[in-house]
This record gives sequence, structure tokens and C-alpha cells, in this order.
Amino acid sequence: VTGKENEITATPRMMVRNVLVGSIVTADALLTQTRVTQSIRQAGGDYLLIVKDNHRDLKDILAPTFTDPLTKTVVDIFYEMRKDRQVETVVTLTQDLDLAALQQDGWCDLAVVGKLERRGKRLSKRTQTIINETIYFISSRAELTPQAAATFIRQHWHIENKLHWQKDV
Repeated sequence: VTGKENEITATPRMMVRNVLVGSIVTADALLTQTRVTQSIRQAGGDYLLIVKDNHRDLKDILAPTFTDPLTKTVVDIFYEMRKDRQVETVVTLTQDLDLAALQQDGWCDLAVVGKLERRGKRLSKRTQTIINETIYFISSRAELTPQAAATFIRQHWHIENKLHWQKDV
């Protein structure tokens, strides 16, 4: 980044400088920006972006979508069972939403929205941490499957956790 610029303004410029054909760009909520989706698609890539409270309006649209029993969804459940972790992850995807209206709001080529729920516990030497987390995400990849979404999100968190650990230590 240059001067007083931050990653929100620098990312679109960086994306259009790359050839992203066949790639999917993942980012946490900070970079869930309409300009970022436009630059990724302009470079030929797809995106999978996390939606949190930084886009309250979008989150308020997505959350009830997944509680409506009439919404057509695709769901898959994954289990991670190790001696230090017992986690169930449920990924739900839908295209049964007015995606055209969201695209008019600037979300470029939005093709699918999703919800990831993680429940379980993580054990360390002295403590047990209960996991109860729900996140929402948007993607331009129309053929995205729950398994692929779970993998992309897990890989993103894995990289982010490793980088933060390095930076913090």
C-alpha cells in the first residue's frame, strides 16, 4: 500500500494487475467490498468473500434466507474428529435469492450465497473451548459445492491463522 492507503483501496488495483482466470480469491470480511468483486471478475477470477457485520444490510438479507423452509438449498455436513477437536461443519448454499437485485447493489456476478455453521469443542492441555459459529459468504462461482466452499474457507483460515501467529510471535 502507498501513503495513507489501506488494503481496502489497494486490493482492487492489485487484482486487476493479475490474471486470475481459473482462480478463486478468498478474503475475510474486511475485503468484502463491491469494488473488490468487480476487480476480481475483471481479472477473470472468482471470489468467495465472508460477510459479517461490516455489511449489516447484506447479512440481514442472507440470514433469513437460510431460515425460510421454502428456500432451495444444497447442504453437506463434515466432521473433524481428532483427540483435541470434535467439530461438525454444516455448509448450506443457495441460488434461491434475488441475486440480480444484489448485483444491482454492486456485487459483481454474484452467483451463490452460503452459510457455514461450526459446532463442537476444541481441547487444549488445560481448557475446553466450545465452538458455536455461523458465518455467511457470497461467491461468483455458480458451480460451487458445499465441499468446495468448506475447503476454500478452511484453507483461507489456515493461511490467515499461520500468518497471524507468525506476526504475533
